[in-house]
Amino acid sequence: MKKLAARDFEDLLQVQITFHFAAKLLTNYKCAILVFEGLLPKKHDRIIQKLLFELSTWHGLAKLRLHTETTVNALETSTTRLGQILPKFSGTVCPAYNTFDLPSEEAARVR
Repeated sequence: MKKLAARDFEDLLQVQITFHFAAKLLTNYKCAILVFEGLLPKKHDRIIQKLLFELSTWHGLAKLRLHTETTVNALETSTTRLGQILPKFSGTVCPAYNTFDLPSEEAARVR
């Protein structure tokens, strides 16, 4: 995952899952929420699920090419909710996991 552009991060948020039954397409989801569900302990999972939902909502609204008063209000509300969820994520989930840079990432930072 080197030299990612903004479109690459968008692709990371979206995962396409297609269900087939008897050679017929039943449902087509395009969201990473299903992939992350149940990977972490319940306390952290709830926060991650809310964060992913709000990020997807915010992203979908922000990406609109034409806004109405309703969509602008929805984007403002989504931004507010995102601002409430992010501190919970950084204060609860992040400290619970030890992370570190890869040697290549560390070398890039030094440069």
